[in-house]
Amino acid sequence: MNTEAERTPESVKRRCKTAEAQIQALPTAKITQSCKDRLVKLVQAELNSLSRLPISSDPISTNIGYVESILYVVQQPVISGVTCVCKTIQGERPLNTELRSTHVDIVGNFDGKPVWFVVSSRNPKYISWSCKCNRKGLKARLDLLLEAALATVILQPISIFLCFAHGIEEIVSQRLKEEFGAVEILYFKQRNFVIQNKTEECPGMQRTSQFNIFQDVEGGEWVNILGIKEMCTEYARNDYESADDGSSNRHQDWVTFEIKIDQEDSTDHKYPEYGTGKVICGDMKFPEHTNIQENGNNMSGLTLGLLEDCTLPSDKKFCSLLAAMDVVYDKPVDDKGIISLKNRWINLDTTALVALVSGLSNGSAKNLVEMSEQDINKRFKNTANFMREQAESELEHPLVEDVICVLEGKKAMICDYAHEEFKNLISMCSGPNEKRRAECLLKRILVVPNKPSVRVTGLPVTGKIKLKHKLIFGTGDHWEAPTLTANMGFVRAVTQTGMSLLVLEHRPRALIGE
Repeated sequence: MNTEAERTPESVKRRCKTAEAQIQALPTAKITQSCKDRLVKLVQAELNSLSRLPISSDPISTNIGYVESILYVVQQPVISGVTCVCKTIQGERPLNTELRSTHVDIVGNFDGKPVWFVVSSRNPKYISWSCKCNRKGLKARLDLLLEAALATVILQPISIFLCFAHGIEEIVSQRLKEEFGAVEILYFKQRNFVIQNKTEECPGMQRTSQFNIFQDVEGGEWVNILGIKEMCTEYARNDYESADDGSSNRHQDWVTFEIKIDQEDSTDHKYPEYGTGKVICGDMKFPEHTNIQENGNNMSGLTLGLLEDCTLPSDKKFCSLLAAMDVVYDKPVDDKGIISLKNRWINLDTTALVALVSGLSNGSAKNLVEMSEQDINKRFKNTANFMREQAESELEHPLVEDVICVLEGKKAMICDYAHEEFKNLISMCSGPNEKRRAECLLKRILVVPNKPSVRVTGLPVTGKIKLKHKLIFGTGDHWEAPTLTANMGFVRAVTQTGMSLLVLEHRPRALIGE
């Protein structure tokens, strides 16, 4: 609970300023700018109410604790893709029934999965389970939340998290578990969003969770893909450095419950799994691979064969990418010889496939930049400037090196549509080296049927949201896999609907006929 000293006007003012600074520091890859603006408005409203109070040192009633609690949740590394805060959500109204709505504090991703958060900073003794009128109380609110969660399509979560910043009484906790199947989770109770081990790569910094995979650059125009070694965010460091000021005890009473939502497309959901030397996905099987030793390192026979074919120096990075995708084969298996790949999949769209095999990403960028204006215009005609810009971008930010950090130890998948579209592009636009890389890459990727999730299927078809996008991104969403893409027009259009879709952005690279 906040002490009386924390509720004096001066203390509240300091808390408001601190909260506003922390909100502004949140990366836009984690939370949309509109959500940040909404939180800042709440802080400003609190400051405005303070300015109208007479000068006094007496404790006051304040709502800044509510904003601080929302901010605390958003700051966690497992939270990403926040598209709505303090959102009123309405379910679909059945015929001749009253339209009912409910309030959700955060709509985003937890560990890559779409969820809702309801946050309370109230005194536990004022959180009642129900009342005589049956229109107030926590039970009635939960009924509305579940009704809205099942009725909405685009914003449908797989779980609802209930966060109580100052705890909850035992009788209410028991009712949550008995009547709604709520499960208490301890993640938010401890200050564990900064892993307590310093890294050689970031001296004095703390390594954050693997879920922080974005970094804003160039005014937010682009987002870098970051490997775990680079995930040392400034806000995590600042929070760690302030952990000795007494604020670390602020969340010691924090209690969080998770209520899972039954979803239509989850009834037949079975994660792809590695069997002994193959991948099983329904009735599909991935080609077998034989692990052998070279220089003391486990590498698959297929990768070694590719390395032998790397007659061009530029292909070395590409082969390193394929080898990084092979790391998963060397992971320990359980007593049944199975490695579960839940949370190990990354879905690739067509832009990602093209970028990985493009000559621009594999050593030809420098030659293209050094070409004369006449030669580049003759070769690429109307796209000459576009190609030069991509080549310059590649020299500054090599794409394959960034993607290796993301794919290491994971498995890439593509849907049938992306597979066919990529093969058509390769046959029409690629050169011999790009064709060879495409063939090698496809041998390392699992092709799954088009099976978009219900919520992505429910997106409206617009100029930016086309049916093919729904197939590709929706299939990744069905398998709970982030999609690697350069199609940020689609991503922005989806974000505007309020949907939190897990994506990894890369800079675009085109085929150059190399």
